[in-house]
Formats: sequence, structure tokens, C-alpha cells
Amino acid sequence: MSAAALSRHLRLLRQIGLTTDDAVENDARFRLCRLEQAQFTSLRDWLTEMETFWADQLHAFKKHAEALRQSPRKLKPGLILKAKQRVPKK
Repeated sequence: MSAAALSRHLRLLRQIGLTTDDAVENDARFRLCRLEQAQFTSLRDWLTEMETFWADQLHAFKKHAEALRQSPRKLKPGLILKAKQRVPKK
């Protein structure tokens, strides 16, 4: 990763509050970066919510797909196109 790309990533992390940085005394080339634990706690909480949501969605989809496999007659007409009925690409 180039120095410029790294600098952009660090700036973004600083802007959204995940890190803070301080200048090192007597050396303008270096900055000391610190992770903000409280922000990562909020991020972890959000990720946990999303994981739970998608796990529930995928479980419901699996049940639906298994139900369709066992009794395909429950499909509404027109939902599945046969090979001859496919709409041509433009």
C-alpha cells in the first residue's frame, strides 16, 4: 500500500472517530495513532444486530426453499420461466 493510500485510510478512520492521532514531538513526519475503543464497541453492537437480522432472513429463506422443494405446486404461475419463454437480452 502506498504512503498516500495509507494516509487517506488513516484520515478517514480519524474523521469517523475510530482513531485519534497526535504529532510526535520534534518530528513532523510521524503521527501516533490510537484506536478509540468506545467507537469499536458501537460498531461491534451494530454488526451483531446485522448478523442476527441476516441469520433470521437466511433461515426464513431456507425454510421457504425447502417448502417449495417438497410441494412445487404452491408456486404462482409465471414466477418461473421455462427456457423457451425467457425474455431476450437487449
